[in-house]
Amino acid sequence: CYTSQCDLWSLGVIAFILLSGYMPFSGSEDQQARSISKGNYFMKPDTWNSTSEEAKEFVSWMLQVDPDLRMSAAKALEHRWIKRSMTEQKHEEIGFDILEALRKFGHASKFRRACMEMMAWSLSGEERAKVQDCFLQLDQTHCGTITLAELKRVLSGQFHVSDAETMEIFLALDTNHDEEIHYSDFLAAMVDSRIALHDDLVQATFKKFDVDNSGYITSENLREILGDTFEGDKVEQLLAEGGATPGRGLSYAEFGAYLRQEPVAMLKDKSIDVSDVDTTISQGKWSTSSDSAKEMSPSSSIYSKGAKSGNQGDQGCCCIS
Repeated sequence: CYTSQCDLWSLGVIAFILLSGYMPFSGSEDQQARSISKGNYFMKPDTWNSTSEEAKEFVSWMLQVDPDLRMSAAKALEHRWIKRSMTEQKHEEIGFDILEALRKFGHASKFRRACMEMMAWSLSGEERAKVQDCFLQLDQTHCGTITLAELKRVLSGQFHVSDAETMEIFLALDTNHDEEIHYSDFLAAMVDSRIALHDDLVQATFKKFDVDNSGYITSENLREILGDTFEGDKVEQLLAEGGATPGRGLSYAEFGAYLRQEPVAMLKDKSIDVSDVDTTISQGKWSTSSDSAKEMSPSSSIYSKGAKSGNQGDQGCCCIS
């Protein structure tokens, strides 16, 4: 049956390829299937002789045919090759700007937090990389999420933040209510503070909310994405907060002005022709120069008919790459 041990075998295949530059199993499909079932792979001496014994040992344990003999994820993290690599890495220290970004997100309104969560799915790899080290610093167990204890250890120990404020920040970030902060949640907190709200990002986020390409974010759009309510507030209240015209919805100009905390008129003075953007959206011809905005879909995130499953798998798109 399929278990997480299958994923560990796949990780072994990936590690093999990254270290050697070729596939561990070759030949026809039948030949590959037989080799996989028997665990027959060949480490070419001219390629692997320069690879450390620790790395080769790691790969061999991951490619064990018997799942009971194969390393678990926890044991893989404790393997000497992984631990040495993690020790040698130099991570960016968590600075006061990260604390302020977390505080700002914790105090943000519900609709603004919803927008930042959605925006996190449109960040480019380069933008995510800007704050990846900070997430890894907080995720001290390297399990891919941040617990309350881990957050408290840094905020209290390094910045002397009170337990009450730490809890407020944690609850704002724990969008799945599963007592963990996922990477996408952390990215949302960094948007607007460590990551610039550039035009492509705002456009891509608007498009994700404007699911019917009408050129407006309507209560029906939000209801389809968030459910009838978001953290206790009705979607109509969220739209009103964003400055939407009653009965019409939130235009791109209003949405951009809300995110940037500027008057709508100021957005029209920028390089984007708002009328063209709204027309393009309404015609269903939206385009953006950000490739990763197209690649990262929020359909499997917390925004799925308002269902907050708490399943870590729901965060699959916003992963550390």
